Amino acid sequence: MGHSDPSPNQAAYQEQQRRIEQEKKYQAIDDNKAVVAALPPLAVKTPEQLIEMTNRLFAFRKEQADKNNSSTSQYNVGLMYINGQGTKTNRVLGIAYIKTASTNGNSDAVIYLKKNNL
Repeated sequence: MGHSDPSPNQAAYQEQQRRIEQEKKYQAIDDNKAVVAALPPLAVKTPEQLIEMTNRLFAFRKEQADKNNSSTSQYNVGLMYINGQGTKTNRVLGIAYIKTASTNGNSDAVIYLKKNNL
C-alpha cells in the first residue's frame, strides 16, 4: 500500500498543533525576556545582594506563574520551591507548580515529572 496524504481535517489539526507548539515557544521566550528586564543589572558584590536578587527573581516568576498562567514560570517557581531558592523550601508546593506547568504543556515539567516518577 502507498502512503496517503492526510485528510483535510487531519492536516488542519496538525497545522493547529504546530501553531500551538510554536506559540508556547514564543511565550517561553517572552517570559524569559520579561524576567531579564525586571532584574537589576548584575552588580552582585555580596552574598546579601545575591540573596536579594534571588528573592526578587522568585517574586517576579511567581507573579508571572499566578497572574499570567505562564507554564515556564510555573515550572521555574516549582523548581525554586523545591530547591529553596528565593523562598523557603517546600517540596509539596514545588511539585504542585510543576504539575500545573505540565498540564499547561511545559515540556520541561513533563520530563521532570517522568524522571522523578511523579
